[in-house]
Amino acid sequence: MMPPRHLRFLALALSLATLAGCGHDPEPVTRPAPRAAETSGARALVSLRSGWGATVTMQRQDSLVLTLPNGARQVQHVGRMARFTMEIGSNNSFTAVLDSLSLQPPSVEAAADARGTRWSGRITGAGRIEGLRISRATPLGDDLTSAVRALVPMVPLGGAPVGTRWKDTLSGSVQVEVFRAQEERVRSWSAGERTDRGGMSVYPVRVREEFEQLGKGSQAGREMTMTAQGSRVGYYYLTADGRVDGAVLQDSVAQFITIPSVKQTIPTMRYSRTTFRYSTSARAERP
Repeated sequence: MMPPRHLRFLALALSLATLAGCGHDPEPVTRPAPRAAETSGARALVSLRSGWGATVTMQRQDSLVLTLPNGARQVQHVGRMARFTMEIGSNNSFTAVLDSLSLQPPSVEAAADARGTRWSGRITGAGRIEGLRISRATPLGDDLTSAVRALVPMVPLGGAPVGTRWKDTLSGSVQVEVFRAQEERVRSWSAGERTDRGGMSVYPVRVREEFEQLGKGSQAGREMTMTAQGSRVGYYYLTADGRVDGAVLQDSVAQFITIPSVKQTIPTMRYSRTTFRYSTSARAERP
């Protein structure tokens, strides 16, 4: 089976460094639950409801910019399209099953190996997915788990008044390509006024994330270190009855890989755009 595209990209970067001179998504440790800002007067509540399901189509496009040892830049474009069946039970259980996956450049074996993977957990009263478990390990499991966590926004189940803001802080161990890293992530949320989107009345929920990663790994027998800083800006669109209608997320990550044995640092930039489309189904009652 061909390795995932991002590992082949990393292998290319390491070979260039040599010529020049020579998953798990975190089970986060969460800090105190967010609190909405104080508001005056009655305002509409934006909420994420229990007891519903959807078929979610995710499309992601990445541009990878690698700075070569001679100062030149190399750009690669990768993409993926996935379809999940997602359910939030009446008891706030959460499940997602990967129904289909296609990769660009193609990797038929990797996509086939990942299909059918199931994630299960629960949504807390603060709206955070916790206790997320994956049914089996696959080469793409870490990346897909990150996508599953992004299927729903963190909106308190009791609702957040329009105009309020809240924060969520996560920390934990993550797998980033070949690196086991410690990650610190801060997410800032806000609930916007009702608006029209494609003929449907929705409430936009804005998210901005900032994160840092520091890790170690090895490739081709060489020890390496990795540091990364990134940000995410995006919007989820919630209906008046608490279902997610769509989402758009944009990421920017600066990553530096250092190979001490050859005293080489490889800078990489990643720009991503991810869209989610939701086709809602009948009420989900299964736990």
